[in-house]
Amino acid sequence: MLLDLNKDFVILPSNNVRVAKSSISVLRCRPPTGLPIPKVYWEKIDKPLKSLADERIEETKQGNLSLLIIRDAKVQDSGHYQCVASNFVGKSKSQALRLKVYGKCSSTFDWKDFLIIKLQ
Repeated sequence: MLLDLNKDFVILPSNNVRVAKSSISVLRCRPPTGLPIPKVYWEKIDKPLKSLADERIEETKQGNLSLLIIRDAKVQDSGHYQCVASNFVGKSKSQALRLKVYGKCSSTFDWKDFLIIKLQ
């Protein structure tokens, strides 16, 4: 049976993450232990990342850590990510980690995008 999974999750980094567009982001999770040994995977907004079929996103293991690697980060990668441990006994999720991908500021703009009001 699974142990107290919520208490045993360790997410690294433990708070919100900001990365620049086109950079690499690595999220780490030390999942809980249990019997039978739980399957560990990552979700974004309650959907397994494998369902996205995106070659830039890789889930891998490094020792006892589960890693989520996002290469060439895009603004649409921003969101809440969770590490999930499950087996036939049950499923538990880590606290959500917020990833924010920010783009470069553009110095070009089109005046037609602005509403100009003449004050009298």
